Amino acid sequence: MHGLSWFYNSGFAPNLYRRWLGLRVNNDGGDEFETTRDGSRQGSGVGAMRGGEGRMCLPPMLLHPVKGVELPIEAPPAADEAAGTPPPSDPTA
Repeated sequence: MHGLSWFYNSGFAPNLYRRWLGLRVNNDGGDEFETTRDGSRQGSGVGAMRGGEGRMCLPPMLLHPVKGVELPIEAPPAADEAAGTPPPSDPTA
C-alpha cells in the first residue's frame, strides 16, 4: 500500500517534487527527457511518454509530506585537489 495514499508513507509527493526539480526518478524524467524528443515512444504513461517538451509545470498545490529529500549538491574538493587555498587565519596577527 506504500505510495497509494496521502498518508505519511505516500511516495507520490516526494517523487513529484523531484520530477518538478528536473531530477530523474525511477529511471524516468531528468534533463535528457526534458530536452530530447523520443519518437519511438507512443503512450500516456510516465515510462511511455515521448519527452522533449521541457520541464513540467505544476498548478499551485500542497505537496505533503516531502521528507528525506536528498538535494543534489556538489561536494567540496578534496584536500589534495584544493590548490591555492588561503592559509588559515591567525587570530594573533
